[in-house]
Amino acid sequence: MSVDAARGHFAENLQRLTTPCPEVGVVKLYLDGSLIRTVANVAGQSGSLRVFSHFQREGALTAEGVAGCLEVFAPLVDEAKASPGSHPNIDLLLGLRADQVLRVEMVKTSPDLFSRLADGSATQSEKQGAVDLLDTGLVRCAEKLSAYTIGANGIELTGNGTWVTQSYAVACMNAGFSAFPMVKIGEHFYDKVPLKTEGWSEADFEKAGVRFIPGCFARRGAYIGAGTTIMPGGIVNIGAYVGGSGVMIDGGARVATGAQVGKGVKLGAGSGIEGILEPAGRLPSIIEDNVRIGANCEVCGIVEEGAVVASGVVMASGKKIFDLRTNAEVESRYMAIGEKFYEIPVIPRNRVAVSGVYTKTEQLGIDCIVLLDKDASDTSLAQMPKNASLYVKL
Repeated sequence: MSVDAARGHFAENLQRLTTPCPEVGVVKLYLDGSLIRTVANVAGQSGSLRVFSHFQREGALTAEGVAGCLEVFAPLVDEAKASPGSHPNIDLLLGLRADQVLRVEMVKTSPDLFSRLADGSATQSEKQGAVDLLDTGLVRCAEKLSAYTIGANGIELTGNGTWVTQSYAVACMNAGFSAFPMVKIGEHFYDKVPLKTEGWSEADFEKAGVRFIPGCFARRGAYIGAGTTIMPGGIVNIGAYVGGSGVMIDGGARVATGAQVGKGVKLGAGSGIEGILEPAGRLPSIIEDNVRIGANCEVCGIVEEGAVVASGVVMASGKKIFDLRTNAEVESRYMAIGEKFYEIPVIPRNRVAVSGVYTKTEQLGIDCIVLLDKDASDTSLAQMPKNASLYVKL
């Protein structure tokens, strides 16, 4: 059967064996409590979303539901088996053991919201609904998908996973800049994106569980988890996600558009987590759980779980990161958008990053980042050596 014929038969099965679900915007699939795939109601994914939505029962996809999904996907199964990775949703279904159950979480939206945002036909009300999805944390500009292997023992979770840009959520964030009219805010401000806490009652603040210290602000479309404290001058912008559970955003610190901040993070005074608006699809800045970032840092890239970033460190694309354990440069990650590649600098989990200098001549030194020998869990900020010892000779 030709590829076109197989896809035609799949389309026929889709119409015959499932029902449309325009109000399901995203399906999230979990295995053993870990998020492994997201499927959105966008071009190229809407058919799979329809299949998963139809056959799940009470938030679960059991062996019976998997069989139903594979019946719809049947015309594409041979292609999937012949070319692993070409149909990852089918690979996943074929790889599950009979006793393995996928938990299915469905995010409801207005009908075909993401398509309407993409083609410019969304109404103001729909755009405002898109912002609310971000505000409540139902969609995120990036999510970490747990890695897994498919073998004789079914699906097995492996490694730490990979951060993936969720372009539909970025579209929701961008919609926020045209969703609201310019209005006077308070006595002295004039803007088109409302404050997150506009119109909140005391009960709303108590329910949120966030300390908004006078002088801070957060925009609507930012998710801020319970247990977060935002000090005076702290800013959380639209599209940002802050996990809570002990997060401290100190005075003058900024969590910019689309940035993702985990739980238990300390963001030092005057520091900033860079926002990403373009190019479309680029991964936003990521701060994982239990990271400590000192004062007056600027961070772009990924800071993995438990790492410590010393005060004054500037982390940016193209800036070299050296590891004193290996006496070698840390490799960045790269992502392709169209024909271009973009560098994503990474500070590995449980490492200590400080400012340093690498030298090619005795006359020239260039700012870099140095990873200390000690783990972050064995080091306090007070124990860090002075920068004078942090020279890397090339």
